Amino acid sequence: MKYPYQPVGHDPVNPHRFLWMPYVVATISGPTDRRKIYALVDSGASYCMLNLAYANRLGLVLDRTKAISTYGVTGLQDSKPTYPTRVTVKVDHLG
Repeated sequence: MKYPYQPVGHDPVNPHRFLWMPYVVATISGPTDRRKIYALVDSGASYCMLNLAYANRLGLVLDRTKAISTYGVTGLQDSKPTYPTRVTVKVDHLG
């Protein structure tokens, strides 16, 4: 599936250019709330990540005894603990 790229801000290296990324509009739902958000499509990601502030607003329960380490392209030196949970995500244009 292909997603359209959207301009998301200026390139920090060249401020005269925009950065383009594949964003979709989605609704995330938890036990106490739901929010419409812009979500970045990352086809190489092993997990979906959600900011802690959103997790708290949605009423998600984070199991801190089952923390996993996540990291990006810089490798293990940037590993951060992440707390797994389940959340409902509905991408708007997929029905």
